[in-house]
Amino acid sequence: MTPAGLPIEVLGTVASAHLIRAATPADRPGLRQLGGLRAAGRLHPAGSGAAWEVCWGRLRTLPPHLKLAGTDGAVSALAAHDRAPWLVTGTLDGTVTVWEPWRAHHPTQVLHGSDRPVSALAALGEGPDGSGDEGPGLLLAAHDDRTLHLWDTGDDRRPVPPAVAKAGEVVRFAAALPGGVRRFALGGDGGYLALLDADGQHAVALPTASYGTWSVWRPCGRPAGGSGWRRPTGRGSWSCGTCTTPGRCGWPRCPPAGR
Repeated sequence: MTPAGLPIEVLGTVASAHLIRAATPADRPGLRQLGGLRAAGRLHPAGSGAAWEVCWGRLRTLPPHLKLAGTDGAVSALAAHDRAPWLVTGTLDGTVTVWEPWRAHHPTQVLHGSDRPVSALAALGEGPDGSGDEGPGLLLAAHDDRTLHLWDTGDDRRPVPPAVAKAGEVVRFAAALPGGVRRFALGGDGGYLALLDADGQHAVALPTASYGTWSVWRPCGRPAGGSGWRRPTGRGSWSCGTCTTPGRCGWPRCPPAGR
């Protein structure tokens, strides 16, 4: 069933959940009406026990969604998992917030390690094989002063103070590497690319090419086991979406010239 097929009472509850949670029982039917009007564009009866009700209204219809409460700063970074019910936000005031929207409308953790804007977020994911089912686990928060904070979010009640490292440039993009290697890939302006181990000791910069060049990286084996990411397997230049070295750049799906 799609959200549009849900009863209007359910849609109204979802759309106004952030208000209903803090309202008195007598106010909830009217708030549910407003939520239904917002989600479906029509009113439903308030029902018994309502202190007030909406008799007429016209609101811009929005898709059903949950509105989360608890942070005031403008969101500047976001991390989520496609198979786990959590997300992490970073704001311009430096706050990092962990959410589990289906468990509560308020944050499960609020982390303060810097007052500089958060420029990127990534999480290893806690659970079997990094599934993320048990939470974000080790969380990387990059700030615009090149500071990198690694938070252990495994305990909701006692988040471990962050390990701190410095990047060579401001990190704009971050991602957890797959395969259980417990590393983060960092990307920034000017072609900056680096790897950061889970211990946060240092960010190892990788060789990159000039502006406008893309590179494809593949893990290479290490004598002691595990994987390294120190060798690009393909490289080429792009201009307006067209590869300038078709057939010679090493990328197996390189588009023909003129496309």
